[in-house]
Parts: sequence; C-alpha cells; structure tokens
Amino acid sequence: METIRSGFVRLNKSDIIKGFVMAFATPILVYLADIIGVPGFTFAALDIGMLVKIGLASGFTYLIKNWLTDSQGKLLGHWG
Repeated sequence: METIRSGFVRLNKSDIIKGFVMAFATPILVYLADIIGVPGFTFAALDIGMLVKIGLASGFTYLIKNWLTDSQGKLLGHWG
C-alpha cells in the first residue's frame, strides 16, 4: 500500500485525522502508565486539565512534524 504524504509546509486530511488520534490517545496512555501499580488510586486524583494539555501538545507536535516534512518523508526537506 502506497503512503500518500503531504508536501513540505502542507497538511492533508490524513495528517489532521492522525493528529487528532495522537491528541486523544496520548493522554489515555499517559494516564494508564501513571495509575499502573499505584496503590489506592482514585479517579478524584485524575487531573483532566493536565491530560488535555498533554493531548494538545502531542497532537500539535505531530502536526508540526508533518507540516515540516516533505513528500519523500524528509524533515525540513533534508533529513530522513
């Protein structure tokens, strides 16, 4: 299956969708990693605001990486 990549400093629909998936999945994984093995954990200790910040940071990081990657997968058109 051929990967369709957006051009340098461009994003396509697939990039946006994957960015939202990253923004949603990352805080869930951070949350699960945080509670595994913690005795006496309660949902009251869950900091939703921090999870939203982690999600936004991971989603935007993914989009920025794709925005700065050319159609051959080279970051800034040079490395890759």
